[in-house]
Amino acid sequence: MRAISIGEINEIINKDAGLSIIRAKSAPFVIAFLYNTFYLNSVSSLTYDDFASKLEVFLSENSEDEEELISTKDISSRIRAYIESWLSDRKHYIRRYRNQEKVEIIELDAGLSRLLPFIARIINSNEITTESSFNYILTQLKSLANNINRNPKERIKELEKQIEELQAEKAEIQKTNKVKTFDTRKTKEYLMDLEKHGREMLGEFSQLEENFRQIMNNIAIKQADVDDNKKILLGYSLSLHKELYSSPQGQSFESFWAYMMRNQEDQITRLTDEIEENLKREEIDYDDSFLRSLRSLFYDAG
Repeated sequence: MRAISIGEINEIINKDAGLSIIRAKSAPFVIAFLYNTFYLNSVSSLTYDDFASKLEVFLSENSEDEEELISTKDISSRIRAYIESWLSDRKHYIRRYRNQEKVEIIELDAGLSRLLPFIARIINSNEITTESSFNYILTQLKSLANNINRNPKERIKELEKQIEELQAEKAEIQKTNKVKTFDTRKTKEYLMDLEKHGREMLGEFSQLEENFRQIMNNIAIKQADVDDNKKILLGYSLSLHKELYSSPQGQSFESFWAYMMRNQEDQITRLTDEIEENLKREEIDYDDSFLRSLRSLFYDAG
């Protein structure tokens, strides 16, 4: 990490939709709606009609909390006015495009996708998952240490240590006929931590898409500059594609997507199914709907 300048902070505050919305008078109204519509439902996009329908319901339920009033006579015009305002270059809280079926789609701006998990952490500040988070850090440290060490002897030593620990655990289970498991408190803490990381990862896809979109814009600009010279344009497009997928960000996404496409190795679904069965058997009360749909959410976002 590096130090940041006052100018950089000023530019972020002025350009990032997730920060600029905080200064708006309508912030409570807009953030609450977008939070409930996108973040809570773990979706990154909706059809225009679905989005407008949810906004209509939210307006009817929260009319007394509405701060940014738009002077229109009928509700449909009022909803359109809100959506067009949020789509404007000045606010850009949301984006609009048409999919392959020509259906109009509304999705969150990358800045809002980063803001909503932050809001969630504040709202759920009483749900601190210290032990789970610490073990996550330990796991990452061990993985990093093991996978950057090229010394065969040290690697063998580490593997032998793991084997000894596994054999000791096996012997203890055979002796007592009991398995050490998490208690209810620890189980819920790990579930909350998993859900937090999963939702944050879904939010990161919006930023990744934003970066991809910038590359497409560069192609469009280049296309205008080369006077429809398709050979030059094709070479430029290929070089951009190569640049993207050779970058750390592109390689990370490519590895993730390669895993998601290997259905025969779907550990996510297998593990979440196993967790769900154990939660039922142990009668642990926890809404695991997010975890159960985790793979499909990652697939859709990817």
